[in-house]
This record gives sequence, structure tokens and C-alpha cells, in this order.
Amino acid sequence: MENSIRHTGTLAIADRSGKLDQIAHWRALAAEKGLSIRQLVLEVAPNSRYLAGTAGQIADRWAYWVRHRVVDGFNISPCHLQDSIDDLVDRLVPELQERGVYRTEYATETLRDHLRLPAI
Repeated sequence: MENSIRHTGTLAIADRSGKLDQIAHWRALAAEKGLSIRQLVLEVAPNSRYLAGTAGQIADRWAYWVRHRVVDGFNISPCHLQDSIDDLVDRLVPELQERGVYRTEYATETLRDHLRLPAI
């Protein structure tokens, strides 16, 4: 996918620059529909914190959110995984990688290098 950086799994910096256009769009939408800030957030935000479905169905939704700049990442809480982290790693991650919205490799060897932390 041209809008992703494969080693970070997020949108390229160049593709993050449309935020002012997005804000203008949201302001116009709010004005057109007479929405309060809260109503606007509910209108444009994903409709659920929790998803159920096949790995492919969830990956489709997440990929849509990434491509439409609704999100730039996801936080997964182990307590919200119904069965196991294995399903997430073995099923969902490959689906996200196929859609080009999750990294397939790291650019560095260690977490320290990946986070650009100085050597001890």
C-alpha cells in the first residue's frame, strides 16, 4: 500500500499532513447537520470499541480506519481478548499485513534501536 510505511505499520508522514483538510471537513459536517462537538465525535468515530468477527472482517475494518486516517494505531488490552493472543498474532496480524497496514519487518535489530534509545 502506498500510504503505509512497512517498517512502522503506520501512515507515512506525508499522508498525515491532511489534518487541516480533515478538520475543515468535520467543521463543515457539523455545521451542515447542526452537530455539537460530542455529536460530531460520535458521527465520525468508529462505532464500537470492541469488534467481533473473523480475522479478515476485523482486518478489513481496521484497514479502513487506517486508510481514512481515523486512527494511526491500535492498543490491544489482553483482558479484552476473549480466547488468546495466539489468534491475534497468528490470524489477525497476517491479515493486516496483507492489507498493507501493519509492518512485515523491523528496520532495526533491537527494541532499543527501534526506539532510537542511546546505548547504555
